[in-house]
Amino acid sequence: LGIVGLMWTYPLIILYFFILSIRMATFASLMLLGILIAVFYHQQNTIFDTLAERLSYLASCFMAASQAAIFSSVTHGRRRVLEYGATRDALTGALNRGAMGPELERAIAACDRHNEASCLLALDLDHFKQVNDTHGHGAGDQVLIDFVSLVKRGLRREDQLFRHGGEEFLVLLRNTDAAGMRHVEALLHQRIR
Repeated sequence: LGIVGLMWTYPLIILYFFILSIRMATFASLMLLGILIAVFYHQQNTIFDTLAERLSYLASCFMAASQAAIFSSVTHGRRRVLEYGATRDALTGALNRGAMGPELERAIAACDRHNEASCLLALDLDHFKQVNDTHGHGAGDQVLIDFVSLVKRGLRREDQLFRHGGEEFLVLLRNTDAAGMRHVEALLHQRIR
């Protein structure tokens, strides 16, 4: 395809970083550059007359790949931050109500498909309004942060803690029956007390 065909390498390199993971796109770009180097080395009758022209073209392909990799990396990082913010309570770091619906649907689907039992445990801080009224909202916020920390340390990795309301929380206990839920409830109650 001549020079026109070579110009398609630029959008191809950029496309790699849009449709593949950064690692795979980098690998594919390096493979493409390796093929181009091999072609330029073995064919004396190429589109480019001089070695400088060939090196310039390869350098421009490398720059396109580098810039696409940087853009992709920044975009992926920002996406992770946005996803985290969309699913987490800003104060406590617990999962929020937006994340709760899909997780409950997954738990129900696992129960239907694989007969995996899950339980939902409701937690509510008694007299929390008195903490805010007596000690201020800063102290109330700290109580919520400490509460979430205590609860998380008492859960397994597969269990999930959701902030449902002001001082109302839900814990999704995966692969747990009613007896297991009562055991976790007693442990959490003792830990929080």
